Amino acid sequence: MRIAPPGYADRRRRPGSPAFAPWGHAAGASIPEAKGSFTVPKRVLVVDDDPGVVRLVRATLQAEGLEVTAATNGAECLLAVEAQRPDLIILDVAMPVLDGFETFRLLRAKPETLSIPVIMLTARRSDAEVVQGWASGVDLYLTKPFEARELLAVTRRMLDIAETGETVGEGGGGR
Repeated sequence: MRIAPPGYADRRRRPGSPAFAPWGHAAGASIPEAKGSFTVPKRVLVVDDDPGVVRLVRATLQAEGLEVTAATNGAECLLAVEAQRPDLIILDVAMPVLDGFETFRLLRAKPETLSIPVIMLTARRSDAEVVQGWASGVDLYLTKPFEARELLAVTRRMLDIAETGETVGEGGGGR
């Protein structure tokens, strides 16, 4: 089942209905317990102007023991990066003030933020937009709606790559 924040899912689904399962599990199933897979808490900055997306991403990653902070646009992202130096940034594309592509370009232009991995998490899924995302140099391009397991897997992988210095494709596809 794919997770969709409010506004992306079938609007007829409501909490309490059999089809409503915001965690990507069958309705009524328990939320997965924290796995404690990170010994030192890693810091993830989620940048999205949709509070529903921020809540879903935050809950999913905090359940894994990650520290999650949020910004609502690219300008806030740049300030947050200076203040807290996250280990990973999850960045939307369509945002007010400064969009995700421009924010990413500015992050890559500074030596001190050049090595922070960036996952582009966006509703933009046309071929041209996906190609633009990859061509910009983002580390990973993930579209909404997303599955919690997929988000966790790519987050773990990107943090592992950043920590070990390996490149995508090394290490037999992950741990």
